[in-house]
Amino acid sequence: GAKAKNLDRILHSILIEACLTSRSWAGAVFMCNPAGELESRASLPIEHHSTRHMGEGPVGICAATQKPAIVDRISEADQPTVHPESKSCLAVPLLDDGRTCGALYVESDRHNAFTADDARILETLAVQAVIAMHTIESYRGLERERSRAEALSLVAKGIQNSAFSLDLVLHIILTGITAGESLGFSRAMIFERPEGGNVMRGRSAVGEISRERACAAWEGIGARTVAQALETAKFHFETGAASDNPLMRIVREMEIPLEPSSGAVAECVLSRTMPYRILEAGQEDSFRGQLEKVTESGHTVPFACIPLVGRKENLGVLVVDNRFQPEEWMPLSPEMIGRVAAYAELAAMSIEASRLLDKTQTQTYVDLAHQLHTPIFKAFRYCDELIAKFPLESAEPGSQFRGLKASIDNAIH
Repeated sequence: GAKAKNLDRILHSILIEACLTSRSWAGAVFMCNPAGELESRASLPIEHHSTRHMGEGPVGICAATQKPAIVDRISEADQPTVHPESKSCLAVPLLDDGRTCGALYVESDRHNAFTADDARILETLAVQAVIAMHTIESYRGLERERSRAEALSLVAKGIQNSAFSLDLVLHIILTGITAGESLGFSRAMIFERPEGGNVMRGRSAVGEISRERACAAWEGIGARTVAQALETAKFHFETGAASDNPLMRIVREMEIPLEPSSGAVAECVLSRTMPYRILEAGQEDSFRGQLEKVTESGHTVPFACIPLVGRKENLGVLVVDNRFQPEEWMPLSPEMIGRVAAYAELAAMSIEASRLLDKTQTQTYVDLAHQLHTPIFKAFRYCDELIAKFPLESAEPGSQFRGLKASIDNAIH
């Protein structure tokens, strides 16, 4: 993204300064990737992407030992070099609070070109590189938080339409959780507990059941904003595509008894003090086993469950995971699950509001029936009085009153 390009430009400027001060003709800045390898982020004299292994060659050795590595005469063991004709090199580690995060590396066309003074100068520039990384990462963090706050606001506004059904509202909420510019979880599911019930049933889900389907879905989505994702979610719901989703169908067929043996999701609902529960990769759990039977759930994928807290009791549970993502095995942080809790609150409020509306409508019908009861029965008795005045079946008025009485009787019963 733009911020990565900004960091690359800063690192490129630092590398130019390193080459000038050390009289070098080539060099590179390496950064550690998630796999623990060192990848070049900037290089001179030409841009050239390369990778070094920790502990191997001057770059890998300085990163592993966290000490400068000076090579007076480059040998076969010091290959590959940035420039094929380089004769000596110098590498210093990029250190962040005692942790190696990369290396600053330069080469010369002369033997014995580098001294300890050169190493000290490059170490100063390495500190500048680390500061630049922190600055960009801090800005990225602020941007992520702003984007997530905006996403939550869009979802909260998007579910305010009184014409929306509860199922559509929950679908919008789950879409907000899985949107890339929001929290970016790959799957989100809601299991609802009927009022006073002891069994939860699947109510809604967003995500896929196989890696193939997930990759196809993500390719189709592309770089979509949260607003676009929510509009697409509404369209899919209205056209029936959301209900036809395999994960949605599977979740809606699932029933989870509210007892300790049902695992983490049941424990979340049974407890009124548990804010969330995170199941790490490999932890045995009844719900995980149940999900694995019907989807490519993955025993090595952590998941989290957050209770839907109602005024009198927990109304269900929200479950999220990162199944099928490249780093699906990564632990789920309490900080991230805390952000999911805001969506769980929206879901809980929506469920309670829907139940209250249903009760209000039912009470309205009861009150209306009670109000109509007295005049209807008065009309029924009045028909009897009028029929008594025209006892003969053939009498026209009597026949009409008998028909009216029969209609009232059908309406009552």
